[in-house]
Amino acid sequence: MIVSWGRPTEMSPGSTVDQVLWDTCVKYCYNSMYCVLAYGNDSSCTLFDFGDVSTVEKLDPEENLKVAMKINNSTADTTCPTSISGSFPSKMRSMWETFTNSNYNITFTGDLWKFSYQDKVTQAGSNYALPYTIIFPDGHFKLKQSIVLIGYPSEQRWFLNIESSIGEVLFHFNPRPEVNEVVRSTHRNGVWEMYESSGGYPFTAGQQFNLTITNSISDLQMYINQVWFADYRHRTPNPAEDYVKLWVQVAVYVDSLEILG
Repeated sequence: MIVSWGRPTEMSPGSTVDQVLWDTCVKYCYNSMYCVLAYGNDSSCTLFDFGDVSTVEKLDPEENLKVAMKINNSTADTTCPTSISGSFPSKMRSMWETFTNSNYNITFTGDLWKFSYQDKVTQAGSNYALPYTIIFPDGHFKLKQSIVLIGYPSEQRWFLNIESSIGEVLFHFNPRPEVNEVVRSTHRNGVWEMYESSGGYPFTAGQQFNLTITNSISDLQMYINQVWFADYRHRTPNPAEDYVKLWVQVAVYVDSLEILG
């Protein structure tokens, strides 16, 4: 992480974390798979994920606003950069660090950092630019609400995540065609928890599917093409309010995505 006085100037709404110190804010971003920038001070904290922020302006210390930007450290150089200038290539971490699909670059010119993003997977024909993120209506995925995603899978992995307000992945839905599995798991405190993969592989590359995920009292219920697929017992204490952000990424072509209920 590189820390400097600054603030985002072109961005999508980030995830606000209440009542945390600045060091804790930076740690939240560092431990979140998709966070690229933390912004705030000891009284405020906002996290921005891959694709959420375009430019950041450098400020004087008197403004009392900081940014922490996530960059890669090469194996050849394990020391922190000595300057906030220059260009910093980076990439989004992915599940178990086994593959990486999205890169970003941070360039400093004048008093402005610019973020540029590149998804290695071609999304031609998709109605939605990926990665695709939304904050749930009313601020959270309520009980009895459903996510309905209609799309076409490719022959590569893709995933849908439901995250908390601090960027933790409370539900990870990850079809893996090369092993005919759909992995479900949770990523908290920087660690992937035990995953589930029962149910087989109900997707076919190039064939349309309907994925419905319903938030029930005890679990997340998954239906594929209107047929029950699996349940995922909540691993968060307040499932009526803890699910805040939806993230869809990598090799899936999305025709429509709705939140119903």
